Amino acid sequence: MTVKTPLAMTALAAATASLAATATPEQRFQEAVGYGLPADGILLVVDVPTQILTIVDAGAVTGRRLVSTATAGVGNQTGSNQTPAGWHRVEERIGDGEPRGRVFRNRLPQPEILSGDELLAPESGDYVLTRILWLRGLQPGWNAGPGIDSHDRCIYLHGTNQEQLLGTPASHGCIRLSNDDVIALFELVRDRETWCLVQTSPQNDLP
Repeated sequence: MTVKTPLAMTALAAATASLAATATPEQRFQEAVGYGLPADGILLVVDVPTQILTIVDAGAVTGRRLVSTATAGVGNQTGSNQTPAGWHRVEERIGDGEPRGRVFRNRLPQPEILSGDELLAPESGDYVLTRILWLRGLQPGWNAGPGIDSHDRCIYLHGTNQEQLLGTPASHGCIRLSNDDVIALFELVRDRETWCLVQTSPQNDLP
């Protein structure tokens, strides 16, 4: 698929500031269609202030999930440990068929499988668990290109071993979900063109 990159997407030095606070997830989906997302595709809207991911499937909101974005806030620079803002595409889907709680390192499955209290570990490191949806930035000069590239920075949606922190900024740059939620999301987007918008404007709370 050829993704359109009009000036509105390629020259956004202040991309998140340009997002209207009143825009709904459905309106964001229509924006994405204008940029090249198929009308039957999926848009994942990650709203940083509320720490909520909204699923927009073919233009209709079908679910909301709690997430954790970065403790260090929003930013696109390599080494910042921040979550990159703007438009992304789910480029790679990793972990199909692995059990809930499987540990990944460098996107490779490891022998460890976490369960129970190990998924609520307040003092442990930032484990990548269960499934990985690897993002690629769609805005050259903002989240794609040298020093700012979301894909090169290995920004994922993934399961976490700190599920108790979902709903608060807690990651090192990635977007964390519960392990059950990331499995369900992986299945939903398995064979679907899927984009992800990370925004900083206020959006709806969980219903």
